[in-house]
Amino acid sequence: MIDAQVGAWLLRGGPGPVAVRPDENDRALVIVETRPVFWLPFVIASAVRAHPGWALYVYGSPAVHAMLDGAVTGHTRVTLDCATMTSAQYSHLLMSDDFWAVIREEHVLVFQTDSAIVRPVPDAALRWDYIGALCGELHPDRFVMNGGLSLRRRSAMLRAIALLTDGDRDAPEDVAFCRVMRAAGANFALPSMAECDAFAVESQGDPSTAIGLHGTDKYYAPPALVRALLL
Repeated sequence: MIDAQVGAWLLRGGPGPVAVRPDENDRALVIVETRPVFWLPFVIASAVRAHPGWALYVYGSPAVHAMLDGAVTGHTRVTLDCATMTSAQYSHLLMSDDFWAVIREEHVLVFQTDSAIVRPVPDAALRWDYIGALCGELHPDRFVMNGGLSLRRRSAMLRAIALLTDGDRDAPEDVAFCRVMRAAGANFALPSMAECDAFAVESQGDPSTAIGLHGTDKYYAPPALVRALLL
């Protein structure tokens, strides 16, 4: 069940309608969802309103596309031939060249239905090949940047996919990408833990600068942190 504070905030904004009007700025929003979840149009609306001029790609089932009819216009629909998707299937999708080949823009904000976006991506974040909220082991050399609300450079993702081993492909996609990009050293531009905290919130982060929250139905973040972010 979604965090009550987040639900109230999303309801205030409403589910749309929102019109996507890309302005050739090389930036895009991307969401993958096969379930026609009640909160989906609200979450998409929060992302689009925070990012006027960004393109939007919805990778969804026919049921999802039908649900969004009238709520979202001007976006690119990519139909997935499945009614449900496991975590492993989601990871395999994002670790495929075909997924990134559809997207034309270089800077891509990947978000999921269990997220809420409260402010736009700052231009300063565009220097990174990948940045997301901290998760997993909070060690400077081993931390994972959660993929559920993350900014990625499309060309860097394609370069990283070429480095993935079979073992990497068995891991969640964000774990795998962080692993291979970090191992490649200076070949990828990656942020510090402090810069991740400034970018987004999962269990921690800076509510005064974070673009939003991931894990809205998992209660990773303390209520006071969620409240401060949504102010």
